[in-house]
Amino acid sequence: MLCALSSCIMAKRSYYVYGSSEFAEKEKELTIKLTTAAAIAQDFTGHKGRLYLTVIYDDYYVFSEKTYIYHFNPKVGYGNSGVWVSGKDARFKRVERGKYIPMPYGLGARLPEWVSEP
Repeated sequence: MLCALSSCIMAKRSYYVYGSSEFAEKEKELTIKLTTAAAIAQDFTGHKGRLYLTVIYDDYYVFSEKTYIYHFNPKVGYGNSGVWVSGKDARFKRVERGKYIPMPYGLGARLPEWVSEP
């Protein structure tokens, strides 16, 4: 009974893999666009090199200074720690220990063209 109740209360989180048609559709729903979110993430981190984006998680663009392969664990999926930028209101935060998304290997290994080089 308690599990059934808690599952009703908790909203299901969704993720959209960069480069997919679902990602493009989700981005259309968000107020903050990808290039703006990337600039916010770079300003927040002070990182002068390449930032990687793999997913939109709920309404957050999830950026990392490390490659996709660094965050991938074949047993549990993709770890979504990094800099999260809200696509609704541009708020940002660093998530050190994010949840694992059950995403198959290779889905998120794309690099956006607009990310700056070191």
